[in-house]
Amino acid sequence: MFIGTNMRTNTVTVVVGGRGTGKTTFLKGDEALNVKGVVSEYLKKNPDQKILIVDAFLSETWEGIEEVKINQLARWRRGVKRIIIDPSNTEPIVSAIVKFCYNTVVIFEDATRYCGSRLEKWFLRVPADSKQKNIDCFFVFHALMQVPPDLIRLSDFIILFKTNEEITSTIRNKYPFPELHNKFNIVKASKNRYYNEIIRIS
Repeated sequence: MFIGTNMRTNTVTVVVGGRGTGKTTFLKGDEALNVKGVVSEYLKKNPDQKILIVDAFLSETWEGIEEVKINQLARWRRGVKRIIIDPSNTEPIVSAIVKFCYNTVVIFEDATRYCGSRLEKWFLRVPADSKQKNIDCFFVFHALMQVPPDLIRLSDFIILFKTNEEITSTIRNKYPFPELHNKFNIVKASKNRYYNEIIRIS
């Protein structure tokens, strides 16, 4: 099932894949490639759906999406916005998201830049409070080893694209999910560089 298309499920999803494997296309969608992306599917269901893209800089990837400032979050009511987070000082933006972003889809683009090896207490509130605040979260990483253990514990799904990793004992211990180990090998063996698998982990 495509996550988030049939109903708001308040899920926490980790998206993992190396550069150029199709993570952003999966999130945005691409009509030319006939890819139904996360953002486009949410908007298809509800054109006024609040969707927030969190990124460390104004990348061309999300060009055309209006930037929202931290002091505007409380008044934001509909549509897609993006906000720039300072990787060296994440607390102000994350705390504002926790406080003001109810009924929202939040995509943490390139989360490796600002999540670190473990999530701070204020950051943990985003996935931990997702059901109470009706939030669907997507955290994007380049490798399985980059995902903080606390986030794995709070996640519902992993969407796995190709990475430059192998299933080592370290990864097996970090991800004690046999289905993920099997799907990793399927993704790795595929000749399609954009191939991905969805694994439910909770």
